[in-house]
Amino acid sequence: MRSGVLVLLIVVLVILVGFAIWLVTTTIRAGTEPVARLSAAVSTQIAEILHPTPTIRPDPVTIVREVRALARPTRGHCDIMLLFHIEAGRQDGLALEGLNVALAYHIPGIMAHGDWSVATYLDARATAAQRDALRRIFRGEAGGPMARTATIVREWYEPRTAEITYWREGFRRRFAVRQVMEVEVEGVLGKDGKTEVWVQNVHHGACATMASALGRASWYRDHGFAWDHSGKNAHYGPYIWDATGLVARP
Repeated sequence: MRSGVLVLLIVVLVILVGFAIWLVTTTIRAGTEPVARLSAAVSTQIAEILHPTPTIRPDPVTIVREVRALARPTRGHCDIMLLFHIEAGRQDGLALEGLNVALAYHIPGIMAHGDWSVATYLDARATAAQRDALRRIFRGEAGGPMARTATIVREWYEPRTAEITYWREGFRRRFAVRQVMEVEVEGVLGKDGKTEVWVQNVHHGACATMASALGRASWYRDHGFAWDHSGKNAHYGPYIWDATGLVARP
């Protein structure tokens, strides 16, 4: 009889111990699940911040293959100056060597969404025929890289003829449109301290190889705009175009 009671007590004790273990485990799990969910949520948010998934809205114009062009500008808009010195070139047999062109872009939001406004400045040293050729090239009417950019431009300000000067020495470049803009940049030297840091195979509208630079002076005042990008990021590089686009990657 005592043996039977002892067995019964052992069984009951085992059941009680098992129940106690289950209760403790359940309680711990219930207490840690909210923490785990919170940790997972935080990890997801951090991942979204570090690696955002771009939202591409359907648009009849397909332009951009750069993530930057899909990003919302820090200040809500982008103001860009593109400056061109033509060392050698022709349009329909008309020589354009030595001439300069300056473009000022105002982009009111995400670059890929378009709605750009563009001001064009043509070299006063050019003949009327040369200015017309430059206007057609840099408004995208003659094809080439600028034709793609032109598809997202909402407003072209009337081109202006201006005194444009270009100067280069070592790692410095300076471009100025009289009383309108001035841009002076200096290349960022690489590890050897002798050459600039060059970025290769860039998906850029003007050139595929660019030197990293710092804008020593960079301001623009016209068409109601007033920008000053001095001390900000800049680039310069060679370009070779024809009516089909970038034809070389120097």
